[in-house]
Amino acid sequence: LKTQAHWLEQAFYVFWREHVSTVLWYLVRDQAPPYTINYASGVYFRNGRKKPSFTAYHFPLVVMRKGSHAQIWGIAPQRGLIKVQRKIHGRWHVVARFRRREGAVFARLIPRGQRGAYRAVVGRQHSLVWNYG
Repeated sequence: LKTQAHWLEQAFYVFWREHVSTVLWYLVRDQAPPYTINYASGVYFRNGRKKPSFTAYHFPLVVMRKGSHAQIWGIAPQRGLIKVQRKIHGRWHVVARFRRREGAVFARLIPRGQRGAYRAVVGRQHSLVWNYG
């Protein structure tokens, strides 16, 4: 489940980097039997419960190496102040702020050596944690 969520976020980042304007997701909910091939690519289980990939789909956050830097990238799930945080000595510290509308991309380069766990927060929503490095 964590791998699916991670790959979904990373795919969205790669699509953005390659200037893809539209992404269509095949099967929002996992496929039910009796099909000969069952797809579990949904962001919901068959019973309707959300997977971690639901959060990844709704509020993606990626921190990836980009040349001599690292790039923070994400999409705002709602309008407001987005705080990207890095976990240092067990506490979350804000490393970047963005004021964005719903659905807008936020991105910033940071020094490549800032390895660790990252997350983004806006209002009461937060992204999944992305481990960089």
